[in-house]
Amino acid sequence: MEHTDSGMSVELAILDALKFSPLAAADLKEHVLKRVTGLKDKPYKGSLGALIAAKRIHGLPKVGKNGKPTRTIEAYGLGAPPPSPPPAPPPRERAPKEILELLKVQALSPGDLKERLKKSVPGLAVKDLNAVLAELVESKQIYPHPKRGPKGPTKTIEKYGLEAPPPPSPSPRERAPKEILELLKPRALSLVDLKERLKESIPNLATKDLTAILAELTKTNQIYGRRKKDKNGKATTTIESYAIGGAPVDEFILPVLATWKEMRREAAAAGVRDQALVAALLDGLARDGVSVGHASPPVTQLDDSAIVLRGVRELVAREGHGALIPIRKLRGALNLPKERFDAALLGLYSSDTLILHHHDYVGNLSDAERNELVLDRHGNYYIGVALRGDQ
Repeated sequence: MEHTDSGMSVELAILDALKFSPLAAADLKEHVLKRVTGLKDKPYKGSLGALIAAKRIHGLPKVGKNGKPTRTIEAYGLGAPPPSPPPAPPPRERAPKEILELLKVQALSPGDLKERLKKSVPGLAVKDLNAVLAELVESKQIYPHPKRGPKGPTKTIEKYGLEAPPPPSPSPRERAPKEILELLKPRALSLVDLKERLKESIPNLATKDLTAILAELTKTNQIYGRRKKDKNGKATTTIESYAIGGAPVDEFILPVLATWKEMRREAAAAGVRDQALVAALLDGLARDGVSVGHASPPVTQLDDSAIVLRGVRELVAREGHGALIPIRKLRGALNLPKERFDAALLGLYSSDTLILHHHDYVGNLSDAERNELVLDRHGNYYIGVALRGDQ
């Protein structure tokens, strides 16, 4: 039974109320009650149901906290209900895009990332999150930043970001050789003093690593250990101090010369002449496996320096003023042994005649490639050479 006011039925009142825009359920009922006096709840609901069944109006359900529609009708609108939206993709499929969006703003720790994903992608399983992170890392869309410990990067991930982490700083073991050479530049140091200074500059250097590095530097003649003398003046196995360069020959020859002088005096007293004594000495050295042949006159550093400088000038003349000549190219143009070539080039650099350009990423080179460069006593590798000034 319809109750009317001014000849308007309940259904017409409902349709009239909704003709401009959808209304909340409470607002629609209030509007209709103003138009249809004395309208009871049951006939009102019956008219709503009839209009919905005829698809002349539709109800809009309230959305719950989980994002799904409930049974409660929140509002009403004209016409048939709109088509249902496509179902949301599962959390596993939504996660990659959401992770990339979150990391656009800033890098996040695994914990922070997990907490934010709980809000934006509820229901994402931990195993799916781990799998998605692994896929994004493998495809280099995101990068894990490892936590750094005293000995360098650890296996623990500190955060994820869209940018690759900076290259790790050299370990104490890698930094030590250059630092030792720098400390020994001014003067020789005892092992105790050297250790104390290294504690300040490389506090985490292990003792076993220091021992190994000193052995390597000594073996390559970059430093030498001066042995402590006993009360008789003989060298012991204890290292008294370390200094730059190889061991001085005088340290070993002076005791020999002292013994030679004493033996020479005794031989002279016995009537043995110097010529016979020297001949016997050389014969004894030869029998002991020491080469005592006449050495050819050594090539002086000055000769090699002139050859190298001339070679640089010729290559610069071809390449153009100010050209940087690769060490490999210069070495190939000159017929000099590696040791003499390197020594001459470093000598010209030391005298400010030439400019040497060092290589910044030697660790990425093979041993063969490093061998083609020039290495100074401080561990610096040089890759190119140029003339200084207007030569």
